[in-house]
Amino acid sequence: MNGPGRIRAALEGSPSDRPAFCPTLALYGATLTQCPVPTYYSVPEAYADGQSAVLDTFAPDVLCGPFALAYEGAAFGSRLAYFEDQPPNVRLPGIRSVAEVDALALPAIDECAELAFHREAIALMHRRHGTEAVVAAIATSPLELPAVAMGLDLWLELFLGDENRRRKMLELCTE
Repeated sequence: MNGPGRIRAALEGSPSDRPAFCPTLALYGATLTQCPVPTYYSVPEAYADGQSAVLDTFAPDVLCGPFALAYEGAAFGSRLAYFEDQPPNVRLPGIRSVAEVDALALPAIDECAELAFHREAIALMHRRHGTEAVVAAIATSPLELPAVAMGLDLWLELFLGDENRRRKMLELCTE
């Protein structure tokens, strides 16, 4: 039985040869391939190579797509910070006031380089290993995405104090 078979069995409640092994090893690939972290999180082939090394080394049943949740904030205009030893993070949120929510529209995700990286890395991983392991695309929940796009303090202000804008933001993030 392989990774997809074990995951399928777990979802169906069927027996399998062993429990599915699903460690979160997204960043391990950079170390295993000796790839600089900024390159690892910007070149889809580098990320996919790292996850190939994870599969060869640890034989997980699930390979994780990039844990770079800040990239979803980039779709809302957030500026990012890149590091030598961790995934990118939001440096400056794209939404800086609750009033900006009024004019907010669904981001043009096909024009966001960070999300293009994310999608291409996942597609490469699936093409290479989709029959051996499940490829899990990591995404921020609609309830947490506003904190990535506007910062936690502003999101809490909006969440607790402005029902109409909160509803609009959540609908947009759900879509």
